[in-house]
Amino acid sequence: MCYEILLTPKEDADVLWGKLIIYIDKVDYIQLKTVFYDEDLVAVNTLIASQIKVFGDRKLASKIVMTPQKKTGYKTTIEYTRIIFNQSIPSSFFTKENLPKIKP
Repeated sequence: MCYEILLTPKEDADVLWGKLIIYIDKVDYIQLKTVFYDEDLVAVNTLIASQIKVFGDRKLASKIVMTPQKKTGYKTTIEYTRIIFNQSIPSSFFTKENLPKIKP
């Protein structure tokens, strides 16, 4: 069972999406699906979250797949294998000079 939440922008808002429909699990409050609509209210992308796992003290989807509606065979997949929460990150990490030093 899920909550279905409809998000619509205010009339004067400068936003990319015409609306979003988000499906949230009623037990663990995990986002399981989001459908993104353009300004003409045509579905553009669908995000599906799955493979619920515990990371630290939090239950989250470990796999997220974004699929465009009009590009058959295309998708973007993110799979989390490890997440560390509440770790200090120095402000120097978020600089242009540091970008080339970051390794996956």
